Amino acid sequence: MTDEALQENVRKLRALLNAAVDAIITIDQRGIITGVNPATEKMFGYTEEELLERNINILMPEPYRSEHDGYLKHYHDTGEAKIIGLGRELTARRKDGSVFPIELSVGEYFDGDGPMYTGIIHDISKRRELERHLAKVRDEEKQRVAQELHDGLGGQMTGIALLLKSMRKSLEAEGSACTQEAADLAQHVEDAHAQLRNISRGLSPVEVLPDGLNHALSALAERTDLADGFRCSFESDGVVVHQPSVSMHLYRIAQEAVSNAVRHGHTDAIEIQLEQDDHHVVLTVSNTGKAIQHLTDSTAGMGIRTMKHRADLIGGTLRVAPAEGGGTVVICRAPNKQLRSPSEGACDERDVDQSRA
Repeated sequence: MTDEALQENVRKLRALLNAAVDAIITIDQRGIITGVNPATEKMFGYTEEELLERNINILMPEPYRSEHDGYLKHYHDTGEAKIIGLGRELTARRKDGSVFPIELSVGEYFDGDGPMYTGIIHDISKRRELERHLAKVRDEEKQRVAQELHDGLGGQMTGIALLLKSMRKSLEAEGSACTQEAADLAQHVEDAHAQLRNISRGLSPVEVLPDGLNHALSALAERTDLADGFRCSFESDGVVVHQPSVSMHLYRIAQEAVSNAVRHGHTDAIEIQLEQDDHHVVLTVSNTGKAIQHLTDSTAGMGIRTMKHRADLIGGTLRVAPAEGGGTVVICRAPNKQLRSPSEGACDERDVDQSRA
């Protein structure tokens, strides 16, 4: 190509980069930023001059800021790519210290000095906000249906059962041959009522009360403890979770973690803990069975991906890792807003989704 043609191609490429709405960042093999586009400046609040020649970890929250150089070294030493060529949802950090969810894709190319990496970053804050809104609406609808089943249909079934018991007594006093049939019918109504309560509890296992999550987790531990071969306990420091949606998702995460431990963990002891940490509520589910292996997006099961998604929806972080002394621990840390928590961040799943190359 002629010099004029090359210059024209460079001009067009620069125009494309400048017009892109997503941040585009180039780094070298040491993780040093060599180029950014204007969208990067807008997204992160830094000027181009402030970013060039700085380590890319300046755009990461802890603990990834401190760990990123190790991820690069691991890739260079082993050739094991965990993110290159793939899209992944992560957490980024602006100049003002605020964190926000992003979708990152990384590509690799080579120049005369060695490998170079280009990352395309898409801010998914609005998507997360929409997902949280839809989840809240869905949970409120479940709560409404559960309440109507319990108070409406449940109340009617209670009245029918009482009438049938009264009828049975009258028939028994008269010596009627239908006495047993009335008794059987009353029992069927009671059994149906019990199934209705279970359905209602399944739709909304956490009562809309300040200590509703504590009661629900305690009941979960009691039910699990009744199963043959399992010991399950619940401990709480009395933390009050103010948002019903946060309570619901934390309960579902605990429920999934307990279920995974029972089905796959080869454990006989499970412990559920609920604590307050600064302005956050911390849910921990640990077991003494089989330690979980390192997982990636492609190898993580549906249960873990579901827990991660639920943590995302409440602005929390999820960690699934081997526990000290054996077994597996699941830790979800979520903002408790009425305790004046800091702004919500996106979820990052430390051991399920921690690799950064």
